[in-house]
Amino acid sequence: MTLKELLIICFTVLLSASAIGQQKYPPLFVPNPTSPPIAAFMTWHQSLLNGDFLAYKNTSFWAPTMKEELKKQMFDHFRSTTPTVVKISEQKTNPNGSIGFYAVGCKDNVRLINVITVGNTDGAWRVAASGWGPPWNETAKLCPV
Repeated sequence: MTLKELLIICFTVLLSASAIGQQKYPPLFVPNPTSPPIAAFMTWHQSLLNGDFLAYKNTSFWAPTMKEELKKQMFDHFRSTTPTVVKISEQKTNPNGSIGFYAVGCKDNVRLINVITVGNTDGAWRVAASGWGPPWNETAKLCPV
């Protein structure tokens, strides 16, 4: 590789990084329990903060064959990683009628994000969550939310 080719690659990377740094992220909102899906999410989130396994089970979506032991392991994991304060992105309605959004918060000064889907099963809104993990780029990782 020649010096000229290397300089072209470096310049391209710098331009790309600059464009990414200017990217606008969707606004985040404090959850408001005025809609049943968001109220279910807020109850689910509070159950994790309170260590209330029964409330967590009642507000979570489960596969019919999921064993109690696995539910408890998921609860313990979510509980250990759930931020105290969260904000959510705009809600999108999926073709099946469920509601999807991102929940974002900070724990130990690290921003975490969770993909949330809330669906109505048997007359109750239930949460299916991906788990708390780091966002996709450095700008989105800044705390506080």
